[in-house]
Amino acid sequence: MTASYTFGEMVSAWRSIVPAELRDEEPRILLRLLALGNVGILQSELIQELGIRQSRLSKLLSRLSEMDPQLITIEELSNDRRWRQYRSTPAAAQLLGNLEYAMAVFFTS
Repeated sequence: MTASYTFGEMVSAWRSIVPAELRDEEPRILLRLLALGNVGILQSELIQELGIRQSRLSKLLSRLSEMDPQLITIEELSNDRRWRQYRSTPAAAQLLGNLEYAMAVFFTS
């Protein structure tokens, strides 16, 4: 297997599994965000973990929470937006599982 073939197969798996409105997102950021949301995480913690600007993160979180099916839920911990907790939904866990399965099948075949 060449590196270009491997990359092409990974991109193909990404495009076939990830919803169309998220396909142009950076995979590292989207996958890490959904994984961190498994236990619930504050926006300020996500900014540090993902290394992205607050405005970009807010837009992405908004999109994820408004999708159908919803991938992130938002829990208000206070009136201050910095104290919102974000959690991944079962749909997000299924998306991550499908991507992991696709990669496992690819790398073991």
